[in-house]
Amino acid sequence: MIFSSCCFSSAAVQKCLTSLACPEFLGFFNITPEKLDKILQSDFNCGYIAAISTVAVVLLLFLLLRFVLWLIFRTRRCGMVVVPSENGDLTVTRNAVEAVVREEVESFPQIYLRKLLLFRRGNTYLLKLFCRFERGAEGMPDLAGRIKTRLNEVMLEQFGIDSIREISICVERLKESDGDDRSGGDDSVDYSHAVSGF
Repeated sequence: MIFSSCCFSSAAVQKCLTSLACPEFLGFFNITPEKLDKILQSDFNCGYIAAISTVAVVLLLFLLLRFVLWLIFRTRRCGMVVVPSENGDLTVTRNAVEAVVREEVESFPQIYLRKLLLFRRGNTYLLKLFCRFERGAEGMPDLAGRIKTRLNEVMLEQFGIDSIREISICVERLKESDGDDRSGGDDSVDYSHAVSGF
């Protein structure tokens, strides 16, 4: 039984290789049809070629699967949040999200929101906040935890958004003095490439 299955597999390999081995391909590798026939006469050679071919096909399938998953779950910038519902989707633009976030961040006097970026990964969303921080009684880790919790709550209350899975906060620099203009700054800085942290 084992011998018959081996003969069948070697015959299949011989048939496939013979059909694929066109003279132009063989000539490129300086292989004559006679040499190919001699190689394929050995069951060991056929099994070895079949194993290599199987591994190559499996690797190609894994690469294809990885590419498809990357397309589905890649992180990219977006301009709106879609909230699905039974009677039709609710779409909330990035400007509306930023307005609510800015209003909430104002209740934390040690933090000034410089810029907000919205990203999408599959069916989930990610926020990245660029802030200035003023040293005070409370440290940044505690403030960041409170801000993230509050933003998740207000997004759910105001818009029904429960798909924000990650809120990342980037401290650009310390607020230098009390005279520092909270509405000023260089708006020409481009943060579109800043996807780190996701």
